[in-house]
Amino acid sequence: MRRKRFSKSAYASILDEQDGKCAICGEAINCIDECDRDHIIPLAAGGKDEPDNIQIVHRHCHKEKTRKDSKVIAKIRRIRKGGKKLRGRPIPGTKASGWKCYLTGNGKRWERRK
Repeated sequence: MRRKRFSKSAYASILDEQDGKCAICGEAINCIDECDRDHIIPLAAGGKDEPDNIQIVHRHCHKEKTRKDSKVIAKIRRIRKGGKKLRGRPIPGTKASGWKCYLTGNGKRWERRK
């Protein structure tokens, strides 16, 4: 999905709605070039790329929020994908392993499947 581009005046109006403060920490934002825009609901979590879903935040606040959001986004992607898939070696004795176990009088005997 391609992100929309908003003008600096759109960002300035969003900042005016926030009273010139960071939406996360509440401290004043001095310059619009020294801050980031943040999606309140991340795009990967179903949020929209609209002005009402965007907040202006400090760069360090944005990094911290993104770090927290990344865990939630990863979980959403796992759920959408169909759960957690097991990876690694197959269980011995299954068709996928290529080995067959024979029970003999002396114990088990493993042979490669043909």
